[in-house]
Amino acid sequence: MEQIDVAALRPASGAGTRLAHQETIRVLVVDDEPHQREMLARILDRAGYDVVPAGNGREALARLDEGGPWDLVL
Repeated sequence: MEQIDVAALRPASGAGTRLAHQETIRVLVVDDEPHQREMLARILDRAGYDVVPAGNGREALARLDEGGPWDLVL
C-alpha cells in the first residue's frame, strides 16, 4: 500500500488550518464505503482538520442540520 505524505496535505505556509471565525477547519466526510470514509477522515484528522464522518446522504444531511459552520463537505 502506498504511503501518503500527510504533511503534503497541509495548507500552504502561513495559511494553517485555522480560520478567523473558528478554531479549526471543519470537514464533513461522506462516503458509503466505510474503508474509504475512515481512511480519508484519518488522513484529514492527522493533517489538523476537524473531521466528522457520515456513512450516507441521509446521515450527512442530519449532520448539516445539527449546525456548525461547515467549511467543506466531501
